[in-house]
Amino acid sequence: MVPHSGAEDCGKGAAEPVDLAQLASQTFGDKGLQREVLELFLEQARRTREALRTTGPDECGRLAHRIEGSAKAIGAFELASAAAGLAEAPQSADAKECFLRRLDEVVAHIARRML
Repeated sequence: MVPHSGAEDCGKGAAEPVDLAQLASQTFGDKGLQREVLELFLEQARRTREALRTTGPDECGRLAHRIEGSAKAIGAFELASAAAGLAEAPQSADAKECFLRRLDEVVAHIARRML
């Protein structure tokens, strides 16, 4: 998957921002563990969004890289791609906007359908 280079490439996003098969694979099908993993992801997403308001490009890239791994683990592949784009270009306002759009989609999806 090629990382998004900016908001103009960001597009609409996936109908299902979280691949449930990937999540089930990572949690051995354990619904309780899935819930725990998703709750941890939501907390990480909240902290990341908050930190991005005041952080410089170096820290922005590190935060995006961390979310990239977490997003892959839960099956949020478009978010992972946007995070990779931001990690590669942490000074890009377009990459940051795309990342935040994807992050919000995943958070809303989890809150609406999974918890």
